[in-house]
Amino acid sequence: MKEDIDRWNAKFAGREAGDTPSPDALLATTPHLPGGGLALDLASGSGQNAVWLAMRGFDVTAVDGSLNGMRLALSLARRCGVAIRPVVADLDAFEMAGSFDLVVVMNYLNRPLYRRLHRFVSPGGILIVKTFNRDFLDSHPRFNPAYVLDDGELPGLIDGLTVIEHAESPPGDAGRSHLVCRR
Repeated sequence: MKEDIDRWNAKFAGREAGDTPSPDALLATTPHLPGGGLALDLASGSGQNAVWLAMRGFDVTAVDGSLNGMRLALSLARRCGVAIRPVVADLDAFEMAGSFDLVVVMNYLNRPLYRRLHRFVSPGGILIVKTFNRDFLDSHPRFNPAYVLDDGELPGLIDGLTVIEHAESPPGDAGRSHLVCRR
């Protein structure tokens, strides 16, 4: 959606990349992370997860609607001595050929995209999704409720994959739901 892309471009405008990435805690601590291979980071933002994965040997494609976010991601990758493949695309209409050993989507809810995520995961590959749920509105009442999951909704949005981990507002991550799946 153009308004969302414009908002993120404005948020990232004028920012400088840090010296090291700050990956999402779920990604950094999951025991289900493959040992390497091709990775797709959707809704990559400033590339924190993408660069962290590249530093661990993944060949990473980072996709986001924000050109300014992808600029930050490339700058961070250069500072860290790794390469990522940036793609600026509206995720409302995103399609990509090929499949990946790891697909990551953090803090972004796009129900139609979620229903297609299985297409991007290679056989034996892993999908990690984490996003906002209804509990998030307790601490952020002005947040758009269209961008939060209903209780228990997340597993029903993912087709064709086997759930290996699912949690709703786990301790230390209230207001988030996550899912780890294998194809």
